[in-house]
Amino acid sequence: DSFQIIIPGARAFASGDDQILPELVAPLRNIAELALEHRLAVDIEGHTDDKPISHGRFASNWELSTARAISVLRLFLGLGVPNSMLSASGRAEFAPVASNATEDGRALNRRIVLLVKPSAAGRR
Repeated sequence: DSFQIIIPGARAFASGDDQILPELVAPLRNIAELALEHRLAVDIEGHTDDKPISHGRFASNWELSTARAISVLRLFLGLGVPNSMLSASGRAEFAPVASNATEDGRALNRRIVLLVKPSAAGRR
């Protein structure tokens, strides 16, 4: 049994940045605690819209989406979730959930997805 937690990108990160916004830290901490308590694996996916990144330290949406996923992974590691229960990947603009033709669609595509499932590696 697995489930997804979808976090809108605008609630998680400033535009073009991979630093988790302070208001998201507490909810992520709660998720990490639940993962530990219930021995759940968390696959963290970063997603972007299809607009090429045009500024900042990231050369592409691949790099930005991956860096965002890794930021969440690092937070979970810092909260004690074993690395055997975590993975992180960047999907850039290649797994959209909406059309990139509108701002609303692009906003839906900018997200972090946590795929949560029982962890064989995490069981004692």
